[in-house]
Amino acid sequence: MKLSLLYAFAMCYGCLVATAAPSKAHNNVVKVNQHGDGNGHFHTIGDALKSLPDNSDTYVIEIESGVYEEQLVIDRSGPVVLRGNTKNGQRSSYKDNAVTIAWNSTATNGVSDEDSSVVLVKNDGFRAYNINFNQTYGLSFSGPQSVAVTVDGDKAVFDQCLFTSYQDTLFVGNRSWTGRQYFKESYIAGAVDFIFGNASSYFDRCIIASNGPGHISAQKRQYHDENEAVPSAMIFNECQIITDPNTNGVDLTQKVDLGRPWRKYAKVVYMNSYIGDHIKPKGWGDWYSSTLGDYSNVEYYEYNNTGPGSWQENMDARAEVNYTRLINDEEAKEYTLDAWFHSDLSWLN
Repeated sequence: MKLSLLYAFAMCYGCLVATAAPSKAHNNVVKVNQHGDGNGHFHTIGDALKSLPDNSDTYVIEIESGVYEEQLVIDRSGPVVLRGNTKNGQRSSYKDNAVTIAWNSTATNGVSDEDSSVVLVKNDGFRAYNINFNQTYGLSFSGPQSVAVTVDGDKAVFDQCLFTSYQDTLFVGNRSWTGRQYFKESYIAGAVDFIFGNASSYFDRCIIASNGPGHISAQKRQYHDENEAVPSAMIFNECQIITDPNTNGVDLTQKVDLGRPWRKYAKVVYMNSYIGDHIKPKGWGDWYSSTLGDYSNVEYYEYNNTGPGSWQENMDARAEVNYTRLINDEEAKEYTLDAWFHSDLSWLN
């Protein structure tokens, strides 16, 4: 009888211990709550990622409100979805985001741009909704490079997200192949080359905000790839190209350009967008002459933009730049979302 009671007690204690541990994902959904209350399975996003099996299944990590001071590498075989809570409890504008992932690091002393990232995405099919990615080193308003997010995978989606740093905020890839990336209604802030890389990146109705003098884009297309399945370029459609509210007191009027070419075949398109007065009349900048020199293959296009920094308001100055031009209505059709991704938009959902 005593042995039976002891056995029963041991079984019950084991149940209690098992219940206290983080529970497994239900229907491939894992919850994170740093405060430990509610339905949080884990206190950190990193622990939630570690719990996921390395298979081809898609897993969703739902994150409760808070600032998560973590540096994350997402490299499992299957897709990962990060879904942040919002102030109103619904999927809405980035202005309502209630989840921030923050880290402080720089690309110095042998640390690469990728390794300085708050979040480094190495797998395909990654998606993030209503997340702020804050590289806090960028709050110093100075270099060196300090990346908020690096994306080295294919078919990545960022919807209603916010990215902040100073130099090299968003790294859209530096691989031998070109990955597809889609940024929807997100806010990206920085100063020096703060959107850079060689991916096929589409920015749809985003706010691109300069918080210091410098260059918005540094695109790295390395050869004529128009016949490739996934050509390299940055396309900004229906975006607002503006000054960030916090510039550390610096007047940015005509102190920023739309981009400078990281490689000889750089390709960037700004279309149907508002361009503010912080953009220089010439519109575009030069890379270091010692590393580029030849601009004959650079493709910098503008179409149907408005605002004091647009081509229409600075025609004479733009004409001095021999590697940029206005494209016509027919050419602009190539850069609609559907046309650019060859009608393969299923991965955006």
